[in-house]
Amino acid sequence: MIAFIIALLLHLSLALAWILNRKTTEETAIQPGLAGVTVSLASAGDLVDASEAAAAATSTEEQPPVEEEPTEPSEPQPETPVEPEPEPEPIPEPEPEPVPEPEPIPEPEPEPEPEPIPEPEPEPVPEPKPVPPPPRPQPAPVPQPAPTPTERVADVASEGSESSDTLDTSASEASTAGAHTQGQDEVIDTGGDPAAEANYFAQLSHYLGQHKRYPMAARRQRREGVAEVEFTLSRTGRVLNARLLRSSGHNLLDREVMEMLERAAPMPAFPSSITAEQLVITLPVSFSLSDR
Repeated sequence: MIAFIIALLLHLSLALAWILNRKTTEETAIQPGLAGVTVSLASAGDLVDASEAAAAATSTEEQPPVEEEPTEPSEPQPETPVEPEPEPEPIPEPEPEPVPEPEPIPEPEPEPEPEPIPEPEPEPVPEPKPVPPPPRPQPAPVPQPAPTPTERVADVASEGSESSDTLDTSASEASTAGAHTQGQDEVIDTGGDPAAEANYFAQLSHYLGQHKRYPMAARRQRREGVAEVEFTLSRTGRVLNARLLRSSGHNLLDREVMEMLERAAPMPAFPSSITAEQLVITLPVSFSLSDR
């Protein structure tokens, strides 16, 4: 609005200046000059500007300024409250399906414990018996006078009976010696009380029986046999040497006999009733599947 008023004032001032300039020219042209014509020396540019200004002033005078109607300020429209968007309803989460509980695994029934296999009882070792003392020399028969023929027959018969008794006695002694060789201990020069010696040999036999083992491999293979071993024992019970006199026929059983002596060492010492420094003992060791 202010800019329009300023522009209008400028145009009015220009139009007024042009009018004043025109009147002055007309007055001066009537008096001096030829036929009252006065030539203005203004430049062409000034004339053009003046003509434009006069035309503008004329148009301004002809057209009165249009007063702009004051526009009433529009009443502010009440703001429509923006309704908040309704919050979306929460989607209910699906309930998890119940996981079926695993069926309890039935506990396996405890296997019955195997009955313990009874350990085989050590086989009793035959008690060593001392060698019977050598027979005492019998006194030589006293020569008698020659009998009559009848007595002579009787004496022959008597002598025959005595010879028969002597053979029986020798056979019995040989049988006893053979039995000793096959199954009894041989004791040499014990030089002590026979009863005390018998007790010691019984103790030694029981002691060795506690250290005897039946090899499991031989039992599975059903191996049986009797092995005979000879060993030298010192007074303190130490085994000085040992050797196998007769094999059982199976290496497993023979080896067990020698290992039995090693496990049993040292053996019981000699009692004071045995005065010998060493004893050479022959011992048969039997292995039978019927033994427990």
